[in-house]
Amino acid sequence: MRRLFKKYWLYIVALGIGLVLMPFAIHSAYEARGYFAIGGEWLVLPLALLVTGLIDSVKTTLQEIKKDA
Repeated sequence: MRRLFKKYWLYIVALGIGLVLMPFAIHSAYEARGYFAIGGEWLVLPLALLVTGLIDSVKTTLQEIKKDA
């Protein structure tokens, strides 16, 4: 369990941040529109995970380049 947490800690943090920010984004969009609709504010969580995956991928690629050099 500890090994999994150590491996995926960045994704867990991004998930937590996305879950905290998403209600604020939804409420803000509702206040701006004046009615409930589904828009880009619902992409906060998937975007947080996507950015985290990109960071992890770049980190892995840089480590491979460093190892091969």
